[in-house]
Amino acid sequence: MEMILCGHATLPASKVIFDEYQTKENVIEYSSRSGILQALRRGKHIALDFPLDKYVIMHNSTNVLNAVGITDYICIVRSINTKSL
Repeated sequence: MEMILCGHATLPASKVIFDEYQTKENVIEYSSRSGILQALRRGKHIALDFPLDKYVIMHNSTNVLNAVGITDYICIVRSINTKSL
């Protein structure tokens, strides 16, 4: 079962792969529903490069914002993959 992408487990898993398995590579690629996530070794640090989610602009969706008390906004977008605002 594939989980929704999150970095909470990816970061420590990458640390184990880099350190315990002593891989010579500086990049680990994880495949997810959102796309390819890369863990990049940067000296003693690890950077996570998350895939960019595609989005759509939601026109005439002020009812959604008014329902949660937001009255001042520039644009409303929704993720195509997760359906989140």
